[in-house]
Amino acid sequence: MKIAAYVSDQGEVTSLYSPGILRVFNEHGDSWDPEQEIALDLYDAMTSRELRVSLEEVIRQMPGCRVLLSGEVKGIPYAILGQLGIRVWKSEGALPDQLRYVARKEHANERVEVAAPLPMPKGAAEDGIYQINLSETLRNHPHLISKDVLIPFLEKRAFRMLEITCDHIPRWFDYEMARLGLRARSCPDIHCPGDILLQVTPLSPGERAAAGLPSMPQRCSRGCC
Repeated sequence: MKIAAYVSDQGEVTSLYSPGILRVFNEHGDSWDPEQEIALDLYDAMTSRELRVSLEEVIRQMPGCRVLLSGEVKGIPYAILGQLGIRVWKSEGALPDQLRYVARKEHANERVEVAAPLPMPKGAAEDGIYQINLSETLRNHPHLISKDVLIPFLEKRAFRMLEITCDHIPRWFDYEMARLGLRARSCPDIHCPGDILLQVTPLSPGERAAAGLPSMPQRCSRGCC
């Protein structure tokens, strides 16, 4: 396993907005060996687009590493990293201890994922309408995050509508809707007071073309096969 840690000149884990460098560690038995250092220079005046470009370049330079140890876990850079598939952990101790702790947690999550299939939306292929209570699903599977549950379905399953019950709109949601050629409308969920109902539907072929997205594979005339 590889874990990246953003560290100061003193070798202490710090926030991405503080001076430092991204150091990639590789697990070898009980030891963690630094194998790569990557410059990362973020500043408050950067736009979301500039942050995304910088972070995408950093991720490109550390293949095989999807875990980051940082002094903070909140803010726009961390939201972007989550959208890009990086799992961010907040450091709360000495770096060697934190590397071992995060690795244990990551390995435990991997074993749980192998042992139990991911929960999926329920529905009928005949009409292409599916539902999932995301709030309840995440309470019942605390090792999962919203992206683990929804993205595999959104990327691979043909559907006419996906109804999602949730207590908040995931921060990655708008980006993935645009990337996948989907749209969503939200309203209060009358069946679950306090929750939100998201209704996700695919864009039409014309809308996909206008957005510069590739056309969808041919499906049956009912659009739900």
